[in-house]
Amino acid sequence: MTLRENLSGNGQGRIPFDPIETAADRAFKRWLESDQGRRIANETLNRALRLHSRGVRHFGLKAIFESIRFDWAVGGEDDTGFKVNNTHAPRLARKLMEEHPELDGLFETRILRS
Repeated sequence: MTLRENLSGNGQGRIPFDPIETAADRAFKRWLESDQGRRIANETLNRALRLHSRGVRHFGLKAIFESIRFDWAVGGEDDTGFKVNNTHAPRLARKLMEEHPELDGLFETRILRS
């Protein structure tokens, strides 16, 4: 059940809720639509699925980001450097867990403040 479904409910005093899209939400969407954003998101997903297949049930998404940064730097795969704002990590974690239920709970999430 989505947050909207949960809050709009069955008319028993629940108020419909449309979350406000923040500037950080818009920046994440733009980044995710970029070539590098898609590449990093796909690599993050691949690594998360590998962790899951090895039995890991909890891991930090920023640790995955750092491992990608390291591998791409020493492997020479990325001459421009790893470009991802760490503020994208919470949104990417939520997106990956939403789109891949087997990853549910792999990343700890907190209330987004921006």
